[in-house]
Amino acid sequence: MRTSILSAVFVTAIATSVWASPCAEEGTFGAITFKTEGEYPWDTTCVATIDASGEDDFIVEKDYTVDKIVFSRAFKAYQHQTIVLPISFDKSGFIDGGSVFEISELAHYSKYEPWQIVCKETKPENMKANTPYIMQAYQNDGITIATNNGGSITIHKTSSKDNPVFRFADNWEFRGTYTYKKWGEGDSQIGHVYGFAANSKDKVQAGQFVKVKAGAFIKPLRAYLYYDKKSSSGTKRPAANGVNGMAAIEDDDLPSTIDVVFKDENGETTSIGRMNTVTGEISAATGWFDMKGRRLSKKPTQKGTYFNNGKKVVIK
Repeated sequence: MRTSILSAVFVTAIATSVWASPCAEEGTFGAITFKTEGEYPWDTTCVATIDASGEDDFIVEKDYTVDKIVFSRAFKAYQHQTIVLPISFDKSGFIDGGSVFEISELAHYSKYEPWQIVCKETKPENMKANTPYIMQAYQNDGITIATNNGGSITIHKTSSKDNPVFRFADNWEFRGTYTYKKWGEGDSQIGHVYGFAANSKDKVQAGQFVKVKAGAFIKPLRAYLYYDKKSSSGTKRPAANGVNGMAAIEDDDLPSTIDVVFKDENGETTSIGRMNTVTGEISAATGWFDMKGRRLSKKPTQKGTYFNNGKKVVIK
């Protein structure tokens, strides 16, 4: 018994003497805080906490490798918000406390129907660095991004000049930002920019993309829609029926609001929303919708399943 105790003490002493922090650097650097967590040297991890609540530019001066990221932001449970992060991780990556959606289609089937963005749930392992997404958190206090089986996460270098762009349809872009941005009077982008509405106000329904006006702003680590008739940059995907191959749209014909339809990995509609011009947040849209996400003028009388104020309703 005495020998085994001495051996254990000796092994622990050796392990402690050669142990080094899993974080290359510890402390707070801008909006990121690096800290080692764990009680024993052989069971420690490097955790990066990203504070996304402020207006300061999100600048990362070099690449960092960590085991876990805590993304701290004022989420509301089950509310959708735009997000862009300079991170990449391997196939073991997962997100604890939320789901991720990517824009897959832009639909406008006729002039009598509203414009519509379709977002499909994607696996965390398919997420790419510097690409805008829409996040749905399950609680109010942020999300955790981690890996299994010894995987790692890379936080990539950024600068104030970085403007992540995802081009998903003809001339339509989902633009992320690592800097605070405000649109003033006379800004050439006004009329082409859409923010995401978290709450209903006046004639704006929560969960829509809404055309911004002078005075609108967006904080870092968020994204907005932009229509650019001249743009050819970014990654492009085929648009939905009714949009692909469409000629350039004149400014006066651009919609004031765009509904957002969220679908799970199987293609089933799970919620419908709208986007806020100030916060970049998304909430459930009010009103009645069919299962394809098309807005109805009133409560339906035909039997079936519908959405009303963000919840599924069965009319018998």
